[in-house]
Amino acid sequence: MARRLTLLTVAAFAAACSDATGLGRFESVYHIVGFSATGDTAFTGSLLLVAQGGDSVRGTADFSSVYGAWSGWGVVTGDTLTLSLAPARIADIGRGFTGTLTGSEIVGTWVDQGFTPQPPPSGPFTAHRS
Repeated sequence: MARRLTLLTVAAFAAACSDATGLGRFESVYHIVGFSATGDTAFTGSLLLVAQGGDSVRGTADFSSVYGAWSGWGVVTGDTLTLSLAPARIADIGRGFTGTLTGSEIVGTWVDQGFTPQPPPSGPFTAHRS
């Protein structure tokens, strides 16, 4: 009986993790590239997304030597991710992302947040699963 419960628990956990319509489908490591409004590369790096339950996701990123590690929280609604990240030791700047998951990539827009020039730098981004 205990073995049967263990197998059912493992099967339920595996189904939840592989749910093609659930929050877990965003979980992955991505290679992200952000572009300026003029099409030049604004930043590149890695982005890790981890489901936190409900509709929440935790994000950590490393944008090729720009202020070190970044982290923050986001929300998933359907196929859309809204995420806000900030450098670990700098409280008054950040970067916001809104993107749509299609297959193994997230495509959307980014915008710098906090003390930035007006209008703040922004543009499109793509994030491909690593």
